[in-house]
Amino acid sequence: MAMNNEKLKRTRRKAGHRFPAGLCFFCLLVVHFSLLIVSFHVQGEETKEPEFVVKNGYHFGTCAGYCNAELVVEDRKVTFKKFSQPPDSRYPPVEVTRYLKPFEYNILKNLLEAAEFASAQDKYGCPDCYGQGTEWLEVTTPQVERRIEMDFNATPVPVESLLNFLRRMRAELDGNNR
Repeated sequence: MAMNNEKLKRTRRKAGHRFPAGLCFFCLLVVHFSLLIVSFHVQGEETKEPEFVVKNGYHFGTCAGYCNAELVVEDRKVTFKKFSQPPDSRYPPVEVTRYLKPFEYNILKNLLEAAEFASAQDKYGCPDCYGQGTEWLEVTTPQVERRIEMDFNATPVPVESLLNFLRRMRAELDGNNR
């Protein structure tokens, strides 16, 4: 009997420390909504569309060495790649990533707005005819989706300033990795 009384006291003591059902339900709701908010926040970051994507590069059909290069600017992120085609161990692939400085970002945005994509042709010259190489400019913004091909180092007037800016950036990143 003494043992049963002791057990009864422990049970009563434990029972006295229980949370009210309403408080438990409230805690579960708070946790649930917190997880939903975090989930929406993370999903929003993953699916955020870039403000712009700009690509500029070149390709030479017949060449030895680094015959291909591409600069990709996606908002503030800049990636430069160059490689040989076919792959050659003497010319290993190069990839460099950096971020635009605030003034570079503003310049690029202004150049994108000033470029006259509507008056630009899809093709200038005879890209990569006779091995002289081809260069391209590809722009994707909410207002514009355009790809322009040209002879290597040709500078079409409607996108001249934008091309010159991108070529300088490409040369800078290429020059730092020779």
